[in-house]
Amino acid sequence: MDQAASVSLSNMERFRYCCGVIGMIIPFMLPLSFVNVYWTDILLIPPALVGTCALLNRFWDAVNDPIIGALADRTNSPKGRYRIWMIPTGICTNLLCVLLFLRIPTDSRAVTYFFAFGIYFLFVMSFTATEIPHLSLMSTMTTDYAQRGILTSWRQTAASIVMMLVSATALPLVRFIAKADSFADTTSDAYRYAMSNGYFWTMLLFCVIAIPFYFLCSTGVKERVIPPAAEVDVPMTESLKCLKGNVPAFALMGCMLSWGIANGFGAGFYFFTYYVGNMGYFATNMTISNLGNMFSGMLVMFLMKYIPNKRNIGIITWAISMVIFLCQYLVPVAAGGPTWGMPVFLTLSFFRAFFAQAGFIVLFSLFPDVSEYTKAKYNLRASGFVIAISYFFWKVGMSLSTAVFNWGLAGFGYVPNAPIQNPSVINWLRLCMQILPATMSFIGIIAFYMYKLDAKTHQEALDKIAAGS
Repeated sequence: MDQAASVSLSNMERFRYCCGVIGMIIPFMLPLSFVNVYWTDILLIPPALVGTCALLNRFWDAVNDPIIGALADRTNSPKGRYRIWMIPTGICTNLLCVLLFLRIPTDSRAVTYFFAFGIYFLFVMSFTATEIPHLSLMSTMTTDYAQRGILTSWRQTAASIVMMLVSATALPLVRFIAKADSFADTTSDAYRYAMSNGYFWTMLLFCVIAIPFYFLCSTGVKERVIPPAAEVDVPMTESLKCLKGNVPAFALMGCMLSWGIANGFGAGFYFFTYYVGNMGYFATNMTISNLGNMFSGMLVMFLMKYIPNKRNIGIITWAISMVIFLCQYLVPVAAGGPTWGMPVFLTLSFFRAFFAQAGFIVLFSLFPDVSEYTKAKYNLRASGFVIAISYFFWKVGMSLSTAVFNWGLAGFGYVPNAPIQNPSVINWLRLCMQILPATMSFIGIIAFYMYKLDAKTHQEALDKIAAGS
């Protein structure tokens, strides 16, 4: 192991690492925010079918995470183990993101479904092959417990800044290109055709902007912690053995599962369009939430100096976020409500995101720590695999909540683009927007509590590894 592995990283190297997430967050955020509504309201795919597709695709996404992680761990190249994945997979991910919003000229519903779901199937696999190596890269840059927390804060802050910019501009740009305000009938074919063009050209613009950042990351980060070459030849099935009795790893899985369910419903666009009665507030709420995400990185860096066990930051911040979710449910924001309702709701969105993101940042900083714990206990670092198996549970959670949300829309009688939805649909939107995410936050707190690996035990793991090297 390189003796410089525990030194402080320069700000330039931190920035170059963050360039990877800047490139990834655009093709991650755009489908997350818009593909569900694009399918149901533009392509008119039945919500029940959308939910089933989301479940199957996300489940496949979850399954291929450990496969990609294990393959990345076994990459043996003089240019590095993880960073060489970034450029080819990143370009492919952005291309597929654009194709997700390409409306092919056909009257066949079967062809439309096959193309939309097939591209999504390829997209989630390509994104995994970009993100898992990027996350694993952190474990090779430094072994310092606090430095990883700081690097994760940089990473998530950069992601939040990009998400804030995209959320503030993407939907307005879509509507500008489509000239959406010129249509009186939002249920017409002409409106849907115009909106499909707006989505496509917006996605193309953002994804072209994202591609250079993969090159900046791949060429600007040094992999200092080089595991033994013998680990490359270890069969992938051996990675599964490192989970037996690995309580910190299981705690991460529980946190990721709860986070995935809480954030996978995708009710925001529908909530603001049909309950609040103003689609524009969707972009406003996303922008304000991402502003909260951005500042939460500073909170984590501050708390890292005073709280030796990073998991305690997660417990505190997710508890506060849970309470804010419940408070938002009580704020009157429906059309025709009091004027103070929306400003209060948006203010709460800022603080909910501020605290929830802090816990998420901490969660990401725990991944490389668990990889060293795993190496000390099982003699297999498996950085990519540990991250990937945790991502498996995150994506299972997202697939379940996305599917349940769409099945609920279908079951309660959702009508695409109809200005007024029935009360059952409205109640379902409110439930998925606040109550169910609050419930999952509580489960995440329990999972955080199970995590017992602190700075002292992490250092013991590093000492054990050093003694055996």
